[in-house]
Amino acid sequence: MFRKQLTIFHVGEIPIRLDLSWFLILLLFSWSLATHFFPLEYRGLHTSTYWFMGIAAALLLFTSVLLHELGHSLVGRHFGIKIRGITLFIFGGVADMAEEPYSPKAEFLMAVAGPLVSAVLAVVFWLIAKGVVLFRLPLVFYGIAEYLSLANTFLLIFNLLPGFPLDGGRVVRAALWKAMGSLTRSTRIASAIGRGLGITIALLGLVSLFFGGQISGIWLVLIGLFLRRAAEASYQNLYIRSGLEGLRIKDFMTPRLVSIPAEISLAVAVQEFFLRHPYHIYPVVQEGHVVGFIEDKIVKTISSDQWQAKSVLDVTTTDPFKSAVNPDDDAVKALVTMAQNGVGRVPVVSEGQLVGIISRRDIMEMIRIRMALTK
Repeated sequence: MFRKQLTIFHVGEIPIRLDLSWFLILLLFSWSLATHFFPLEYRGLHTSTYWFMGIAAALLLFTSVLLHELGHSLVGRHFGIKIRGITLFIFGGVADMAEEPYSPKAEFLMAVAGPLVSAVLAVVFWLIAKGVVLFRLPLVFYGIAEYLSLANTFLLIFNLLPGFPLDGGRVVRAALWKAMGSLTRSTRIASAIGRGLGITIALLGLVSLFFGGQISGIWLVLIGLFLRRAAEASYQNLYIRSGLEGLRIKDFMTPRLVSIPAEISLAVAVQEFFLRHPYHIYPVVQEGHVVGFIEDKIVKTISSDQWQAKSVLDVTTTDPFKSAVNPDDDAVKALVTMAQNGVGRVPVVSEGQLVGIISRRDIMEMIRIRMALTK
């Protein structure tokens, strides 16, 4: 999730993105509303009218979700937390915070901001529905407004469930953090509650499936499994950030690099380097300068019969430079860069010069050592 995204606009400095899964859920919601919900609630309308209601209600629902997440984001920015963006996806929306809140107060206010927006929207759409009746406007607008009032009420209630990383779970974490004085311990407990809630929701979905509620059952199972995974991922993310707090990439990168001469054959490179060192990627040097990299995954695409005829320079690539990090970057950025590019090591470049390599294994080992010594 969140690999392929489309940035549609910005709110201030906050980019608003659509995950590709959003288009699927928009279609499913529109179809469900147009063919089931609205025809059952408001009989006798034309099919095209139901589809208009379905599409309009689905788009306004996701607008409500976006406003909910903006509530979190704007309060977070008030407390100095950088918001990388808001992404709408198959299960709703999420605000991507660059860091954790600095205090229980900030966590609490950020957590309640979203539900407060949903509560206001529920009231606003309820008032719109009443106004439609009062001014005798078309039934179409009443149906859309009433649905959105109900949907925002559901969002309010669901997000206040006490399972991290839902808003209610964040309120629980804020209270635990205030009581225990430890963000890590409070997150561990809140995440455990979130995992338990996710499993409970998934089990309720299975029960619903057993008693014939296919659509609701499937959604409950999916939401429950997603919540369980999100709770685990949120704690792991905090664990990693805590383990790397205050560290820069230069603090534990590998400065002495094993490099491969550009002029030697692939056969020699494989025998003298790839089979003798535990590395997947090597810098390639020509006349004392790094001209690129050679990776084992590229070598494996070439038949071994051709290794003697091809030089290292023939398969040298500059792609890893595109994912390079700076030695003064926060250590977390190296992990993010690796995840985004699907690699286990990235080069460290300063002023255009290669100064080291950092691997996921280096980072995880540093986290393990620091967390073991600071418990």
